[in-house]
Order: sequence, then structure tokens, then C-alpha cells
Amino acid sequence: MSTKGLWEQYAARSRWQAGAVYRDLPELDRDRLTRRHIVFYGGVQGRGFRYRCKLHCDALKVTGWCKNRLDGTVEGEFQSDPARLGLLLSALNGLERVQITRTEMETIPVQPEETAFTVLRY
Repeated sequence: MSTKGLWEQYAARSRWQAGAVYRDLPELDRDRLTRRHIVFYGGVQGRGFRYRCKLHCDALKVTGWCKNRLDGTVEGEFQSDPARLGLLLSALNGLERVQITRTEMETIPVQPEETAFTVLRY
């Protein structure tokens, strides 16, 4: 099997293990796109939070980015329709080993040209 095939197999298994498998999702409502800047506080670094966040975002077709901050928080921008953003936040709050104690959230302008979710460095 090729390296690409092995990676796809690993990613599929990881999505399943992370709970990032969403069946029967309604079509993405592009007319209601919303973008939110969110800072997650608590036990979020060193626990696979950003990786699992990406798995859920890819499965839900949420675009944006996230990164660790030097103060121990994780910051990101997440763009999709409100229903999918709600599913994402529920999933992130339920992650094993992650303890989100508080979130700060603000709505910011949509970036319609964005097409993927990325994990950034500091």
C-alpha cells in the first residue's frame, strides 16, 4: 500500500476514534456562514486538542485555524453555519483528557475565500 493510502487509513481510524464521524449532516448553509474567534482555557495543551479539533472541523466542513498560545490556551477562528459550529463546540467540550474551563468567543467577519482548516504553530 502507498504512503498516501496508509495515511488515509490512519486518518479515517483517528477520525472514528476521536468521534469525528458525523452521519446525516444537513447541507452546509453558505448563506448563513459565521466566523468566530475563540480562546479555550483550561487543560487544552499537550492533550491532542488541536489535532482532534482539526479532525472534527474536517468532518463538519468547518474552515479556519487554531494554535497554541504561550499562556497555555488554544486560540482559533472557526467558520461555518451556526448549526455546525454548535456541533463542533459540543464535540470539543466532550473530548477525553481535555478540560475546557472557559471560552471567550467573538463574532468576526467571514472570509469567503477560505477552504480548509489548519493547525498553526505559535
